[in-house]
Amino acid sequence: PVDNSSATGGAAPPGDEELCATIFVQAVQELQQRAMKEGGNAVVDIRSNWKNDETASDSTYVCAKGAAYIGVALKGVVVRTGS
Repeated sequence: PVDNSSATGGAAPPGDEELCATIFVQAVQELQQRAMKEGGNAVVDIRSNWKNDETASDSTYVCAKGAAYIGVALKGVVVRTGS
């Protein structure tokens, strides 16, 4: 399994939901890049994994907010599909 976390520095402005969505997309992109580096072409079984607290859901993920950050951590399995 691979773990990737994305977070922003500085205090989070209003609009946390939109910021969480942006950070989520960045975390997914990091998983995709990691898969390519490891010779895979897909990531399956993606789970939210904030501070090693896994959450598996088709519709939700954990977006943590602190005084100086907003973060999303994802975990998945790199695979190679097709030929």
